[in-house]
Amino acid sequence: IMKDLRNEESYNIVDDGNKEKNLEDQTDENNENQNIEISITERDLVLQQLNSCFNPRAGTVIEGEEFLKIRAEIDRQAFVKTNTVQIVDTNISEKNPYYVAITESAKAIFYNPQCKKLKLPLNKYEEWKNLTINVDYSWMKN
Repeated sequence: IMKDLRNEESYNIVDDGNKEKNLEDQTDENNENQNIEISITERDLVLQQLNSCFNPRAGTVIEGEEFLKIRAEIDRQAFVKTNTVQIVDTNISEKNPYYVAITESAKAIFYNPQCKKLKLPLNKYEEWKNLTINVDYSWMKN
């Protein structure tokens, strides 16, 4: 369901893929920058955690390619700050009879006890203190 996890102000994600790096050529500045960036593995771990906390309301009908973008503020201990979860973008019409059920289910991800404290690296707080995720409902089409 979750497609994206990024700090809106910073799109720094390190690709832990197949790129080899010459350690001798890296400067101290490059090492510092890499230490504060969120790695793909760290991002995927949090997305997996948030995905497991999603529980759509029974009877909700999803049609088409609906999505929601949700933002939450996170404290230094990786807990979701109370009353900071908000929908910042969606293509779901407020006229949709299931709008409230769909949006409240998505926001509830961050209030699920299993997702109150996120699996985020505490030393990279500046990168994830304002967390934004995309919830994509296209997989739920009939």
